[in-house]
Amino acid sequence: MLASEERALLYVLAREGFEGRGRIFDGGPFLGGSTVALAAGLRGAGVRERVIDVYDRFTVEDYTLSDPRGWFAGEDLGLGDSFRHMFDANLEEFGDLIEVHEGDVRVESFDHPIEIHFLDVVKDWSTNDVVVPRTFSRLVPGAVVIQQDYWWGWCPWVHITMEHLAEHLEPVDRASSSQVYVLTEPVPDEMLRVSRTDIPYSRQLDLLDQVIERTEGTDRGRLSIVKAQHVALAEGHDAGGRLLEEIAREFQGDAEVVQGCAFTRENLDRYQAHLDLEEVLAPAVGS
Repeated sequence: MLASEERALLYVLAREGFEGRGRIFDGGPFLGGSTVALAAGLRGAGVRERVIDVYDRFTVEDYTLSDPRGWFAGEDLGLGDSFRHMFDANLEEFGDLIEVHEGDVRVESFDHPIEIHFLDVVKDWSTNDVVVPRTFSRLVPGAVVIQQDYWWGWCPWVHITMEHLAEHLEPVDRASSSQVYVLTEPVPDEMLRVSRTDIPYSRQLDLLDQVIERTEGTDRGRLSIVKAQHVALAEGHDAGGRLLEEIAREFQGDAEVVQGCAFTRENLDRYQAHLDLEEVLAPAVGS
């Protein structure tokens, strides 16, 4: 699901930027697009150690089955089935470089320092609440963090988190929907409390507004939609819907933004159902 420029970014980071001061966190590789790019970069740099930690459930979700790109064409797979064998086949030549952690990333322990941190796994608040504190505390000085769901991911917790940590992580580049940061100084433990209850809702909105104000054009429209989604889930569909209507009017000449507003309105019920499920799971996950 990664764009070519995102795969190129990961390849170059692994080949030219990896110094061996920590490991590489590859969170949510799906069929292995990010993992192949990272591993190929390491191979090109002459690395022969098992330094990539891969985290994924490797189970079929509804949106992957309905995707017109047909990820599982030729496979007899249904909802909840494992596609781990497909990942393994794609990474066969790089098996000596990767350590696969199959299962819920929220119950994993992270014992190694992290030098390159690729995040395509924080798809909900509960995952963000657990993964960010546990992994950002392991970042080595100068570590690179890539948030894949930043520019078109409908994940407001990503923007809230990164803006909350802005004094410690500097944005330096972007590639397609990924935003790249460099750790400028260690993040204090108290700053790593990034859950919905740790950051007041009014502050969450302020942080989203700060991000939006720094952008223009289509990017501004995209991030405005992210805020509208956040409002809808927190205050109700009507409140979010009003914001979406305002955004669609403001960006009526931008087809991508207008379509994004329509997409978000159509999927708010699904987002809410997912959020409700998080509330059920969160107590069992812990922090």
